[in-house]
Amino acid sequence: NRAAPWSESEMLLKEKEVLGFYVSSHPLDQWKERIEGFGTINTQTIKERRQEQAGVLGALVKSVRIVNTRKGDRMAIVTVEDDMGVLDAVLFPRTYAECGEFLTTDSVVFLLGTIDFSRGDPQLIVEKIVPIEQATEKLAKNLEIIIDERRLNGSSQDTMMQLKGLLRSQSTMGGGSGRTAVPLTLVVRTGTERITLRSSTMRICPTGELIELIERVAGAGCVRVTGGLPDGFGEKNNRRRFARSG
Repeated sequence: NRAAPWSESEMLLKEKEVLGFYVSSHPLDQWKERIEGFGTINTQTIKERRQEQAGVLGALVKSVRIVNTRKGDRMAIVTVEDDMGVLDAVLFPRTYAECGEFLTTDSVVFLLGTIDFSRGDPQLIVEKIVPIEQATEKLAKNLEIIIDERRLNGSSQDTMMQLKGLLRSQSTMGGGSGRTAVPLTLVVRTGTERITLRSSTMRICPTGELIELIERVAGAGCVRVTGGLPDGFGEKNNRRRFARSG
C-alpha cells in the first residue's frame, strides 16, 4: 500500500529534525492570518508599548529554559520568534504549572501577558498560553460570516435559511469549558451592494467544528473570526500583582 503523504506540519518537523532548519516554508506561514487576527503585539511593536501593558503575541516556541526559584518552584524562560524577530517570555511558577504543557519546541502559540522593560529589552510576563489551534474558541471577539451571492450554488435566501437553523442550534448565552461566546456579524455581498447585519442577541462559540459546518453551507473561506485580549484581562493581572505585593 502507498503511504499517505505527510501534512505540511509533519514535513516541516522532519526538515527541522534532519537539517536543523526549515526548507519548504516556515511553521508561522500557515497561521499568518490567524496571528494577524488575534495578536495585538509582535516582537517589534512591543518595543513601543508601555510598562505592564497587556498584549497577545502569536509566535513560535524556539527554546525553553527551566529555572528553579529560591523556594524550589519551577519557572520558565521561553525564547519565541515571529516574522519580525525574537523575544524572551517569562512564566512564573503559577503560570508555568498551569501552562507548561504547551511549551513544546517549534509549537505555535498565543502568549497572553504584560510587557516588562525592567531588564532593558522588552520581555513578556506570561499569564496564559493558548495553542493557536484553540484561538477561535478561546480568544474570539467577533464571528463574521460573508455570503457572496456570486459564489453560491443556490440562492442567497436558501443559504440564509440554512444558516439561520444552524446558528440557532448553536446559539448560547455563555461559552462554558473555557470557550468564548461572541457576537455575530453577517455580511451579504451582491453584485453591487454590501449589506452588514449584526445580531443584538445571538452569541456563538466559534469552534472548529461549527466553522466547518458554516463553510459547507456558505462556501469555503466565508468565516472570519477575530479576537484579542479577553475582556478584563489587564485588570485581573493588576489585581494579582497588588495581591502579591501585599
